[in-house]
Amino acid sequence: MKLRDEKASNLVENYIKNEIKESRLKPGSKLPSERELSKMLNVSRTSVREAIKALITMGYLETYERKGTFLSENYKNDKSENLELKNFFNKAPIFDLMEVRIILENNFIPLAVERAEPEDIKKLENALKKMKTSEKNIGEFFYGDLEFHYTLGETTHNTVIIELMKIIRDRIIREKAHFMAAGVETRETTIQVFEEIIKSIKIKDVEKAQKLYISHLNHVEMFFEEKA
Repeated sequence: MKLRDEKASNLVENYIKNEIKESRLKPGSKLPSERELSKMLNVSRTSVREAIKALITMGYLETYERKGTFLSENYKNDKSENLELKNFFNKAPIFDLMEVRIILENNFIPLAVERAEPEDIKKLENALKKMKTSEKNIGEFFYGDLEFHYTLGETTHNTVIIELMKIIRDRIIREKAHFMAAGVETRETTIQVFEEIIKSIKIKDVEKAQKLYISHLNHVEMFFEEKA
């Protein structure tokens, strides 16, 4: 994705968020089509598509084949809820974010392995499938990778962990250019590791899953250090 497309997608994302904030879009409301948003905001349909993917990942939107894209029925317009914490995470240096992410995710892996239900494993497999079928579309790979991490957090069934993962996920989306670059370098290795993590979860092998996961996170962190 080109830099100008990324900036345009941010414009679309901010426009939709503002429509939600001002209650012009309510839970269950249908968004204008890609074509309509493209004309309305004078951006490419690719930029609209990228913004919608980001907002789906963040839980704002839901999309249904042949029906369109809607504001999630479960979305709450929380203007103040967790705002201070979100603002702090949004301003924190990216290396600090990575350190916190490693500490948090490494330590919740045992919970995820022990509490994983068949539906959780299915979600992880779906995220991995998106990564595998992304081929040269690094944007698709990025969102599949992000979905895998967030789903692991959900698999703990711990509400505090899930909320922290939401905040980290949203910050990563804001920094997607950096993480997408990492994805280009680590794509094949990441897919292999995630396949093994799913296998470990299925047989409840906590030690192996944790070892694989921390190795993956350290590998990504090393990429950022090399590019710094």
